[in-house]
Amino acid sequence: MSVSVPGRIVVIDNVEEDVKDIIKSFWDSGESVIFFRSIPDEDKIPPNVRLLILDIALSGEEFREDEDIPQLALILKHIVSKTKLCLIVLWSRHIYGTGESFIDQIKEDYRIQTDKDIPSTIFFIQFGKTDVDQSWLAEKIRKWIDETPNAGIVFEWEKLIDNARDEAVSDIVSVGEIQVLLKSLEKEAGRDPLPRKLVSLFNRILQRHATTDAKIIQLKPLTEKILEQSLEHPDSLKWYRNLHYLIAYYKIAESEPLWTGDIFRTSSADLEKEYAIVITPACDFAQKKVGQFKVVYGLKFKVIPDYAQHGEEDIPPVVKKIGKKEKEKRYKNRKKISCMLISGSGLPQKFYILHFLKESKDTGEYFHLLFDFQYVDSFEIKPTDWERICRVDSPWIDDILQKYASLSARIGVPEIPEDVRKAEMEKLVGG
Repeated sequence: MSVSVPGRIVVIDNVEEDVKDIIKSFWDSGESVIFFRSIPDEDKIPPNVRLLILDIALSGEEFREDEDIPQLALILKHIVSKTKLCLIVLWSRHIYGTGESFIDQIKEDYRIQTDKDIPSTIFFIQFGKTDVDQSWLAEKIRKWIDETPNAGIVFEWEKLIDNARDEAVSDIVSVGEIQVLLKSLEKEAGRDPLPRKLVSLFNRILQRHATTDAKIIQLKPLTEKILEQSLEHPDSLKWYRNLHYLIAYYKIAESEPLWTGDIFRTSSADLEKEYAIVITPACDFAQKKVGQFKVVYGLKFKVIPDYAQHGEEDIPPVVKKIGKKEKEKRYKNRKKISCMLISGSGLPQKFYILHFLKESKDTGEYFHLLFDFQYVDSFEIKPTDWERICRVDSPWIDDILQKYASLSARIGVPEIPEDVRKAEMEKLVGG
């Protein structure tokens, strides 16, 4: 039984003779293997390492704890710098200690070297076997996927993408000259974002091949298994925040041109102008019709402190924005305000909320932005002290543009005078 692994397989052993059989078996089954006789430099570690077979006795023929543990931790440091999902098989012909205690030593040394815990998505699937073979590995990986479905489904999805990739590439190169496609995309999006548009198009073709019934059915057992698990977990909110941020926003280098959906921190002292989102349509940027670009300002909020007994000057800014209608004397209570801000229900049409943003990708601190469609501004060039924090992806940016257009282009209808309304209501109810 052969091992099916997405990404790359790396074997590190100071004695090539000890691992030549497993390397050959990988080659015979069509798998690619990268072999190192000693600890490689970080820049030599390839991306997408999904399986690492690691001899614990790297310093010589026998294991030496004071020498080998730091080296093993260093290898993991290099691996983690390139990937956050990897299966690790530790082995040696000279068994030393018990598996769990040995792995704990490596994790502790990793913590000393990096001042961080090793990511929970780095999995040690075995320690202590004196011979590594494909059949044994296949069984270990299958067991790991079954016992760890949340990570296993990502592992299986990557295999699915690998299998679909050649089909997509074959379709693309069979088309013929790409020039016609590039010219068409240039007219649609302009020259500057052309590489991004091209990759997006290729990815759509890849997606079609990856989502055929024959392929996605492979993930069904894992999706069913995950859905059977309880959601009552202390980290479930944190997980959702992370996922929402991942699918709704993406980081853009400062060198990339201004574009629709870019969110900037403006450094304004006015809290209501601290953030801004670009709402100029993408087609205007693409066709270079932008003399000025338009932004909507946003107000940042994280928590709503209790304001029931506070004076007007101490009311949180976000509550002042949405807390009461023009003719109301009192602000809505804290619970109702919080519900409006999270669900969007009951918000006036001129407001739009983006949830779970971050100042940078690596921080764990999230916040929300309340945009006011009546609080807009236009600029010829981006102010130099503005810092782009992310770009909003579809469908969120499409929804923002649609709702802004609906508000700004709406046709006003004269209201019926209040005394006439009252009189007509009395007539309707027979008063």
